[in-house]
Amino acid sequence: MLNSMLKLKRLAVICLPLFILFSASSALAAHYEPGVEGVMAATTPPPGIHWRMYNAWMDADTLNNDDGDEANLEFDIKVFANVNRLVWGSKTRLLGADWGMDVVIPLINADLSIKVPSGPSLVDESSFGLGDITVEPLWMTWRLSRFDISGGLALVIPTGSWDAQEALNTGEGYWSGMLTLGATWYMDEAKAWTASVLTRTLVHSEQEDTDITPGAGFVAEWGVGKSFMAGKNLQIRPGVAGFGQWQLTEDSGGSANKDAQVRKYGIGPEVNFFWLPPCLFQANLRVLQEFGAQSTSEGYQVVLTLTKSF
Repeated sequence: MLNSMLKLKRLAVICLPLFILFSASSALAAHYEPGVEGVMAATTPPPGIHWRMYNAWMDADTLNNDDGDEANLEFDIKVFANVNRLVWGSKTRLLGADWGMDVVIPLINADLSIKVPSGPSLVDESSFGLGDITVEPLWMTWRLSRFDISGGLALVIPTGSWDAQEALNTGEGYWSGMLTLGATWYMDEAKAWTASVLTRTLVHSEQEDTDITPGAGFVAEWGVGKSFMAGKNLQIRPGVAGFGQWQLTEDSGGSANKDAQVRKYGIGPEVNFFWLPPCLFQANLRVLQEFGAQSTSEGYQVVLTLTKSF
């Protein structure tokens, strides 16, 4: 019974989406929750300083097993993440590209409940605190006539609270490296219609106390939208966004479950409001329904992103 409870608790860890930008690629990995970016995700801001605040809500009442079938459990997780991201873009160019750096600092609040139907409660926990901080020392964007092509390298630092005996943590207990590649296509000369894809590839170090090395993961976020003016200084961009998430390699070491291969998809509407100069302020709302989950939770998420440029 104890071993079963520990396995369920470990499985529950995957359901804490640290909406920080950088990916849940295995049953024990949550360094990037897919869905935080959407339409024009691969287009970085112009030179200057930009502050972005992600407010993300997730609600899931389904936990799928390694075969993609719903586990026979009464499962519920609710998460709110407030994530602050500071971006700096240089006024000079590097190899013909705009370039810069950024840091991402998440605060996580989560409630998790797992119960056997008509039986005992396996997990009933709450957690609040600092998550794992991400530092991206270099991102680059080549701005062509009809394309923006971007890339970046980032490191996720295990600054959040981690305890291998707990089902719910604000940190993951390991380091992650992330490679970002993506592109935005401007489908018309006016650059009103856009289609974008942004990919994240993550590799992880060994997890503290468990000796498990989570498998590498891959996330692709996409979006299609159209911009139009709604007055003198307000631009509105409605669209459709989505994501796909796949685990690339098996977990290894310790008591790793090599059958756990995380997979999940999501899709939903998005709208962006951009107040042009002198305000330089954006509000972006996205609602995504998740589906096709395997070895992870399935529900919906709402992301409200506020951006101020200076």
